[in-house]
Amino acid sequence: GGDTWASVTLDSSLIALGPFALSESRAWAMGIRRIFNPITAVHRTDDGGNTWPVRAVLDGWYSAVYFADANRGFAIGRDLDEHTSVLATVDGGTIWSTVFTGTDDGNDGFAGVSRFSFAPGGQVGVGWTEAAVLVTRDGGVTWLPIDVPSRQIVVLSDKTWVAPGFRSVDSGYSWQPQDTERGVGFYDSQNGVAISATGRTLFTRDGGVTWNDGDFLPTLPMKVKGIDMPAASTAYIVYECGVRCADNVLAKTTTAGR
Repeated sequence: GGDTWASVTLDSSLIALGPFALSESRAWAMGIRRIFNPITAVHRTDDGGNTWPVRAVLDGWYSAVYFADANRGFAIGRDLDEHTSVLATVDGGTIWSTVFTGTDDGNDGFAGVSRFSFAPGGQVGVGWTEAAVLVTRDGGVTWLPIDVPSRQIVVLSDKTWVAPGFRSVDSGYSWQPQDTERGVGFYDSQNGVAISATGRTLFTRDGGVTWNDGDFLPTLPMKVKGIDMPAASTAYIVYECGVRCADNVLAKTTTAGR
């Protein structure tokens, strides 16, 4: 339930990024093997995390992965030309092909946070890095840049999207301000958690229409790197807390603001 944790080493990788679990037994993680002229190893476990063999090695820095099923998945990051790039696989992560290459300078996303979020059904989804936000409306066949007011977008449905400080009900075309600022994550279409600039957790039970105050994080967050909710009352938050902390902080709440 998250009360105890064990470290996992990805063989020959300097940095482990972007884990994605499809089930209790199968998951993927990206391992950065070289910082300059980077290469990324795609690791997959089929035994619940006991072993993580390499399924593929990609040229570039790919820091997030998402799988719609056991075979079809996507990776997002930057290629060797420092452009935002999305790759796709249809065999569980062994062979990858490019489905989007941007013209932006991806340096802003170097070593940065990337993420995917898809609506139920898997047709509408968003992928974002520090440099760009992309949207697909055909299950990942095509990707297009989109202007949004914030990163860390959560796609609750084809039309309802939530981001730190904003909410959209028209597939990201327009956004309404919300009282959330640092990060946001959802368990389902109704139950979510957000982090304010002061470090307070905020919880919603109505898809982000209203937010209720929860507890404060142990330290003030400078930058929220990720939020996951495995249950309606449980959330994990990874964040930077500046010079007060040597490493990133992993915090857990099981009260969900109640």
